[in-house]
Amino acid sequence: MANATRSLYEDRVHAEQMRAFTNAFAAYRLDEVLGTWKPYEQVVYHAIRRTCKRFGTPYREGDGRAIYDQVPTW
Repeated sequence: MANATRSLYEDRVHAEQMRAFTNAFAAYRLDEVLGTWKPYEQVVYHAIRRTCKRFGTPYREGDGRAIYDQVPTW
């Protein structure tokens, strides 16, 4: 998911922060799956929203879906 995240957020996250941003997104995904079961689309949505909030990065409606939609292409 790091590649999809980098592509989507390259205009909103500084290059020197991108690794920390994608690492936080991965950690939040893990945190989301350790809770009550939810569809993976919701896991991605909540994790990217939390990541954006942590970094003060604008979340645009549909960002979570844009990342999730790339999963079948991997």
